[in-house]
Amino acid sequence: MIHTPGVHRKRDNGAVSTIMGNSTKRAWIGLYCFENDPEKCSWDSEYGNAKEYNNFAPNFPYIEMDKCVYLKSSGKLAGKWLSGDCQEDQRSFVCEIPTTFEADCELNFNGNCYFPSVNKSIGFENARISCETHCGDLVSIHSAAEISFIKNYYKNHMDVDSIYIGTRANHWPGHYHRWVDDSKVDYTNFDVSEKKCLTMSLKTTETKAAGFWYGTDCLATEHFLCKRPIGKDCESTPSTVAPLEYKEHYTFLLKSGSFSSPNYPENYTAISTSVYSLATFGSQKIRLTFNDILTEYHYDYILIYDGDSIESPLIGNISGIHHEKNIFESSTNNLYVIFITDISVNKLGFTASFQSII
Repeated sequence: MIHTPGVHRKRDNGAVSTIMGNSTKRAWIGLYCFENDPEKCSWDSEYGNAKEYNNFAPNFPYIEMDKCVYLKSSGKLAGKWLSGDCQEDQRSFVCEIPTTFEADCELNFNGNCYFPSVNKSIGFENARISCETHCGDLVSIHSAAEISFIKNYYKNHMDVDSIYIGTRANHWPGHYHRWVDDSKVDYTNFDVSEKKCLTMSLKTTETKAAGFWYGTDCLATEHFLCKRPIGKDCESTPSTVAPLEYKEHYTFLLKSGSFSSPNYPENYTAISTSVYSLATFGSQKIRLTFNDILTEYHYDYILIYDGDSIESPLIGNISGIHHEKNIFESSTNNLYVIFITDISVNKLGFTASFQSII
């Protein structure tokens, strides 16, 4: 992504003036002012404001003239910044691009190689394992320019709605995220971030905006983007780590009975979804009792629906440790129970029983 330049120190200001040379006397720089105060002037690259460094002429910025800023390269105000009309003033401009490095990858930007997935991955952790084949990890994002670079690539090369990005919450609720490649969290673009894993939307729809980050289930099936620093040694050999297999279990139980999490009394399996469809006859209803529950809090959880599918009303959402009985009663002759687990911290699980009641 190319921006008009961010002039963050004196030498940047001199460099832009030198580039302009004798070809033009005035050129737009990428600064936009909301008030007559440098601290209220933001760079279009989203790299902060002009508080730390600016070179405004006296009595500028002056937004009554308008909110855009240009640099003069000659005359008494050479090197100074002034306000200009964003729509009517016709001026030259200087563009800024990230440093270019020679790399052995087709897609590179600002010192990193990027590797888009061809197919979708079942789950966040499987996507990370796939990134190991490129000696990288899921993409970390550190600027608005990087978001623009990613969006433009997919717009021009792949018809993809969203991708996993390499961040996950350290605890619940998911307001504290870290990059899994251990890079610094110096930029965020959350819209909805209340879940452990995130995707970045690549298209604007009625509910999502392109470039923003949205919470998702860590077992969702998504495209993904891998990233590694340029210059990192990498042998182009497949990862020796086998992708984890997503498991699904379905059980139908009629009238009364008992059931438990997979493998009970051993620990349950990772990245799995277990469905228990409970039914009884006619006008009878179902009483469901969980006798003991031990799961990873907020990451492995039990959902109880009052009906025969996930379209039915949700009447229970349980995770963590519960030694007391948890009892649910249906309003019809069906209950639908789902147990969802993620990649890590597999525990004992649960046992449950149900009876038909009138």
